[in-house]
Amino acid sequence: MSFSLDSVEQLNIPEVVFYTTSACGFMGYLHYGELVARGYVPLTECISEGVLMICWPFFAEQQTNCRYACPKWEIGLEIEGDVTREKVAKLVKILMEGEKGKEMGKKALEWKEKARLAAKPGGSLPEFGVFD
Repeated sequence: MSFSLDSVEQLNIPEVVFYTTSACGFMGYLHYGELVARGYVPLTECISEGVLMICWPFFAEQQTNCRYACPKWEIGLEIEGDVTREKVAKLVKILMEGEKGKEMGKKALEWKEKARLAAKPGGSLPEFGVFD
């Protein structure tokens, strides 16, 4: 069994995939959350679903997305430096069990509601459904 599957088993948490810079898969989980792999689409999906994020900005707009998601909107935590199982486990525990995670969860739900209102008919994103 891989170290990542061992980790999720030891921490008694389900799994989700995010990608390291070497494009290798790593298993971890954050409630029903998503570790931001890259780009605007995962960011907007997380916001519109009220999902907390663990961000590891590496390339292009990931840095900007992380700056908004983490310190500005307070709906994510950043992995700093190299990713280790200890760092991931610590952030997952903060988001799933800690007071900070509960507060961030409330903010994520506020952003979810803002996204819902913006996307509904007559909302601030009238062209939102054009791509359906």
